[in-house]
Amino acid sequence: MGNHQVFLSPEHNPLIVHRRAWLFSWYNSEEHMQDVEARVNIGQGAMYAFAGSVLSGHTTQSYVHNVKVTLLRPGTVEYYMLFFKNHVRLPKSRSIRPHFRGDALVVRMDDTGMVYVNMPGDCIGRVNYVMNRFARDCRVGGRIPKEVVYRTRS
Repeated sequence: MGNHQVFLSPEHNPLIVHRRAWLFSWYNSEEHMQDVEARVNIGQGAMYAFAGSVLSGHTTQSYVHNVKVTLLRPGTVEYYMLFFKNHVRLPKSRSIRPHFRGDALVVRMDDTGMVYVNMPGDCIGRVNYVMNRFARDCRVGGRIPKEVVYRTRS
């Protein structure tokens, strides 16, 4: 029996953190808060969420799309990352309108738009706006952008 432990220097040691996000599930009529694991690469400052672990439909489509959303509000800018699957064989969502299929996960990002932070509970109105606007703009089977910008008046 050999020793299977491998030393990783602090620069290359991934760190697992938990972040609160909003999950829009196809089988629920309302969104709910979901704990999501994310990996932080300390040396690079990058963060990667394990969104696939909370989204259903992995047998229909294993690939998870991600879209960065910039929400411009009077006096402030907010960043979100949407994770979702987009396939005609996924069931229609009950919590996202119109015509969205499958689950979606919305994670908040910091002011730089690079690091995931915990989703505050009072932002559900803005998250609903972002999710429904995105669902309206991007139909199933259409081209999925990597980044979108939305403006609000409030």
